[in-house]
Amino acid sequence: MQRMGIQDLSLADSDGAEGFLEQMVEEIGVFEADVSFKDPVTGLSTSRLANPGVLTLEIDTHSTDPLTNGPPGLAAVVAEPTVTRRRLEVLVSEMMTRSLLLISRKNYGQALRVITETRRIIDTVVQALNGPNQSKRRSLVVHRSNQRRVREAANQRTISSLMAMMSDLDILSEGLEHQHRSSFDRDGRNFGAQQAMILRDQKAWTTRTDTEYLYFRDDNAAAFTAWSASFASMR
Repeated sequence: MQRMGIQDLSLADSDGAEGFLEQMVEEIGVFEADVSFKDPVTGLSTSRLANPGVLTLEIDTHSTDPLTNGPPGLAAVVAEPTVTRRRLEVLVSEMMTRSLLLISRKNYGQALRVITETRRIIDTVVQALNGPNQSKRRSLVVHRSNQRRVREAANQRTISSLMAMMSDLDILSEGLEHQHRSSFDRDGRNFGAQQAMILRDQKAWTTRTDTEYLYFRDDNAAAFTAWSASFASMR
C-alpha cells in the first residue's frame, strides 16, 4: 500500500476517492521495448502490453527522503560502490585535465586549487565509506547476508581505488607546491596526463602507481597495440 501511495486511503472516508490519483506513485518509463511475438507458421501476433516498460523510475512525493533526514555521508554509503567509484574516476580524470590546461596557461595557483578541492571531495567520500558510523548508516539499508558480503567487497575495492586517486592528486599538488616549474612541466604534466587517461579508460600498462596497478590487466594488450599503430600512422 505504501509503495503505491495509497496507505492513507480509508473506506470510511466519504471523499476517499477524491485526490486518489494525486496520491499514487508515478512511474516514468526509462526504457521500453517491443516484445510482441509473431508466429511465422500461423501468421498471428501476440503481445502482453502495448508499450511494455523494461525499466521505470518511481517518483514518490509523499514518503520522507532517507538521504535528507539521515546522517552525513549516507548518500555515499547507500549508493552502489561501483557507481560511486566510476563517478569519482570520471571526476578526477576531468579535474586533472582541467588543471593541466591551467598549467599550460601558467595559471599554477588556480590549478593547485582545482587539485586540492578535488582531493577534498575524494577524502570526504572515503571518510563516509570507512568512517566510525558506517555500520549505523548501513543499517538503514536492508541486505541479505550474501548481498552484504558482495557489497562489502565492492566497498573495499572502491576505497582502495579512491585512496589511489588521492595519492595521484597528492603527487600533483606536491609537485606544484615544491618542484621547480621547469621540472614539473617536464615530468609532472606527463604524469597527470597519464593518470587522467588511465582513470578515464580504466586501462594501464605498468604497475608503477596504485592506480596503474588496479587497471593493469593482460587483456589490455590488444587495445595498446591498436593505439600504438594509430600513433605510428600519425607520425
